[in-house]
This record gives sequence, C-alpha cells and structure tokens, in this order.
Amino acid sequence: MHLVVEEAVGRVGPEERLAAAQMVSTAFRTSTGSRLYQGIRGSEEARLPLGAEVREEVSAAASAEAPAEEPVLDLLTLRERQILEAVRDGLTNRLIARRLDISEATVKRHLHNAYRKLGANSRVQAVNRAFLLPS
Repeated sequence: MHLVVEEAVGRVGPEERLAAAQMVSTAFRTSTGSRLYQGIRGSEEARLPLGAEVREEVSAAASAEAPAEEPVLDLLTLRERQILEAVRDGLTNRLIARRLDISEATVKRHLHNAYRKLGANSRVQAVNRAFLLPS
C-alpha cells in the first residue's frame, strides 16, 4: 500500500506531497473500507521490528520466573489479555464491552494500555505481538 501511495505522491511537487499523501490515503480508506485498510496497515506494522524499549521489557519478563513460552503476555493485566483475546476473535469494542459487562470507554482504555506495553499502534499489531511472537 505504501508503495502505491508513494508512487502517486511522487507525481506532485514537493510542496504538495503531504496533502497528496493524505488525500490518497483517505481515498483508499473510503474506497476499500476502513476494516480492510486497518488490516493491511496492521499487517505492515506487524512486520516491523519491536522497539528497543519493548525488547527490554520482553527480555526482562522472559528472564523472570514467568513461564518462558509467553513472556509478552506477562506484561499485560488479566483484563488486557481478555480484551486482546476478544480482539483476536474479531470482536468490536462494543461487543467486547457487552461480553465483559464494561463500558466501551473502559475497553478503549485497556486497549490503549496494552498497545503501550506491547509497543503497538493498532489492534492487529497488538494481537500479533501478544500471541504470535516467538518465545
């Protein structure tokens, strides 16, 4: 996706590139649907290496007395893990809130905290880092 945006943006002058990139990105989101866009973006972000801070936290968790098979999950609270499991199952914030009998704002807060702990920027990236990282 980024290559397509870069190619389209490369056709305009330097002073118009930011506006062009935003316009192409917005057009792509609306034409393909925001869920597809988020999935593609999350997939691209998941390929990026973990930041140094997250690597240190993961290493610290792995070296602790926690089980070695899932050190990243040890960074999360029980509720954050429950919510990420629901996200992994494809539930929306509204459905997660209903299932756990909490507000959508609380779901968003737990997701934000999980993103911060995992060094993630999206739902897909958080799920990938929480459940698919090699131990």
